Amino acid sequence: MRCRAWLVALVLVWSWSQRAAAHHSFSAEFDASKTAEIEGTITQVWWNNPHVRYRLEVAVVGGGTEAWELQASSITALQGLGWSATTLKAGDELKVSGQVGRDGAKKLYVRSIQRPDGTRLGPR
Repeated sequence: MRCRAWLVALVLVWSWSQRAAAHHSFSAEFDASKTAEIEGTITQVWWNNPHVRYRLEVAVVGGGTEAWELQASSITALQGLGWSATTLKAGDELKVSGQVGRDGAKKLYVRSIQRPDGTRLGPR
């Protein structure tokens, strides 16, 4: 019985350490001094903590597309703004602005989202 308790404790500590290691600082991934605005179509949604993420397919000059990762706030923060897991879904077309990823990474930390009809999501 004692061995089983140790095993459970070990698994819990390991899982908590994995979550802590997965979280990182904003400046490790994004450059606060560089912003961009991109337009595209959502192809994937990850409604998970520590940050909700979306995959956005963006048309590039000369044809073709490139995939961008959009990183939003936590589920709790987004729910406080009235969002749910279905606020944005695959197939939605958006114009998104925010800080870009470091070292040319196709990432954007979301600051504002605009739908084709002009409605905005995110801080005003």
